[in-house]
This record gives sequence, structure tokens and C-alpha cells, in this order.
Amino acid sequence: NKEAFVYNELLKEYAKFEDWKKIPQDLRFNNYPTCLATGEGFLIVTDMCNQGFKMHDPSKKLDLNHVALAFKMLGHFHALGYAIKYQKPDLLKTFLKPLEDKYFGEPVNKGLYDYIKVMFRHSADTLDKDEEARSKIINISQKLDVIIPRMMTCADAEPYAVITHGDFWRNNIMYKYQNGDPKSACLLDYQMCRYASPALDLAYFIFCCTDKSFRDSNYTQVLKIYYESLSTHLHYLGLDALSVLPYQELERHMKQFGLYGVVIASLILKSESLDDSESFDLDQVADILRRNEDMGTLLKCSDKSWKIFKNRMGSVLRDANRLGMLD
Repeated sequence: NKEAFVYNELLKEYAKFEDWKKIPQDLRFNNYPTCLATGEGFLIVTDMCNQGFKMHDPSKKLDLNHVALAFKMLGHFHALGYAIKYQKPDLLKTFLKPLEDKYFGEPVNKGLYDYIKVMFRHSADTLDKDEEARSKIINISQKLDVIIPRMMTCADAEPYAVITHGDFWRNNIMYKYQNGDPKSACLLDYQMCRYASPALDLAYFIFCCTDKSFRDSNYTQVLKIYYESLSTHLHYLGLDALSVLPYQELERHMKQFGLYGVVIASLILKSESLDDSESFDLDQVADILRRNEDMGTLLKCSDKSWKIFKNRMGSVLRDANRLGMLD
């Protein structure tokens, strides 16, 4: 169980590393629940609600305060991964096997990728007036079972690969508020952690959790907020961000690996656009795959749901194209 490994081994090693570096308590990475017990198929962690944390209202858009707090937390998490990589490389090696991607990586799960290809190809239909981006999406959709597993290996990401969260989006972040403003954040659900490009976490969140107006106004700003946090915590840990991950390399990684966030958005935004009577879960997808049925049934939805999906996904694809992520 990967998540049990993260709680029982990885996060404990991060805490020991901060002890070794004599990091003051208020500057430590403690943005996660305490794990109380693990076993075959279960994990018991502290209830963060009792500590005043709560989920952001899913019916409301995330504003810059919420995203900034999430990205500062992510910068801190990645900084610890880089510090271990540079200062305790033998320890990092012991993490790599347990963190291998068994979901999107090799060997390719054909059924899963058939589903992803269908959903991503479907997203091209949101681009009725943008033939250039549309043809790129259709072309990419046919090769996703090669492109995505390759992104899951660290080969193309080095020398900038790091331990990533892997499932970094609003449903896995809780906030603590003071006078209505978010003051601290807590990161949950570590079962998709993997050693890969830091851009995977960033692009996943940006395309699945923000809308076009937010990206138009804040895309560069939130990347800089992330980078500033990464730089600050690397400095505390005795490293220089300019040699660990220069900002230009982060921008290059966003272009090279940002497609991952766009693909995940084609699944999440579709699901979020459906009303309760239309929604489906991964168990239903698995049933369709098992029975070898037409996955077209997953694409059907009301005009209202399609309009919501078309608006949200269409803007994601146009932004990704503008940012050079579909080339």
C-alpha cells in the first residue's frame, strides 16, 4: 500500500531530515494528518476537522488566497524531496520502488487507457471553432497510452524529477480559516505519490481546479508563488533553487508535462459537469470495460451538462494550446 508507505516511511524520514537540519517547528512541513494505524487495505489518520480544518465549498470557485496557500504548501513538499535527493541520495533510492506508478505507468493498463483516450478525444468536441487545437487533441488522444506512461517515468524529467503528490487537487486539500480567510492548509491522500516532474502536480491543480478568468489573471503569479516557496524552503535546507530547479526549467517542464493536467481535466471536468442522474464512477467504467461494451455510453449527457463541460473544458484546451502544452 503506497499511502501506508508514505505515512510510515516517507513523511517520517522528511520529519527526521528537518530534525537533522534543525528547522524551527513553525517552518516544518506538518501539513498532513497523523497516521494512527495501517493494515491490509486500511489506513487510520487523525480527523483534521477536529483541528479546525475543512474542505473549501465545492460550489464556489477557488480564489487566489486558496490557490496561493496550496501552492506554497506544494513548494515546501517538493523542497523536502529535492533536499533528500541532493543530500541523502541513498535514502531517495529506497523510496523509488515503493513510489513506482502502478496506475498510469508501465505495464500499460489497456482498459484504463482505452477509457482515457475516449474521454480525451471527446473533449476535442468542445473546440468546434478552433480547428488547429482540435486536430492536435485528436492526434494526441491516439497516442496517450505511450505519452502518459512516459511522463510517469523520471527519465525525461531528470535532473529535475522530485517526489510529487500525484493527486494534487482541491478534493485533497483542507483549509483552516481565520476571519473567513484561509490561513493554513492540510494535504491528504498520498496513494498516487510518484517520482516525476514537479509540473505534474502543478498542471493537475491548475487545469482541474481553476477557471479561465483565474488562469488569465493568475497563471504566472501562482507559478511564481510556488517557486518562491520552493526556493525559500530549499534555502532553509541548505540548497539553492537556481541549481536545483531554475525557474526557466520549471516553465519548460510546464510545457513538456502540462498535458498530463489537461488529460486529467478531461476526466474530472466531465464528471463534475454531470448531474446526479448522469454521473458514473470508476466501478461502472470497469464494468463497461470488462463486458467490452461501447464506451460511448459514458459520453451521453443532457444539453445543460454538455454546455457546462464545453465551457470549462474548451477553455482548458485553448489555454493549454496557447501555453504550448499541445505541441
